[in-house]
Amino acid sequence: SASWCTPCRELEDVTFRDPEVVKQAQSNFIMIKVDLTTSGNPLYEKLVMQYSVKGVPTVVFFDAYGQERADLRLVDFIPADQFLNRMTQAKQSSDSGS
Repeated sequence: SASWCTPCRELEDVTFRDPEVVKQAQSNFIMIKVDLTTSGNPLYEKLVMQYSVKGVPTVVFFDAYGQERADLRLVDFIPADQFLNRMTQAKQSSDSGS
């Protein structure tokens, strides 16, 4: 994450290190982290455009079919309990096939 981005560091140091978030991530999710603040990389620029990234940190959830769950997207720090709620919603939609 970008060193100057306080919410990015909080998300990394607090939310993503919470034991329950780690457990859920390891068993039910594929987590990918990309520092999109690095300019000049065509792949990063494509990701910014494709997913309409307006700020950092941005977390995007996808269902089992690779479709974004726009209702779960976040652009800021949130504590572990709120992040776990989004993880639960994402998993439920994938489990139900919707």
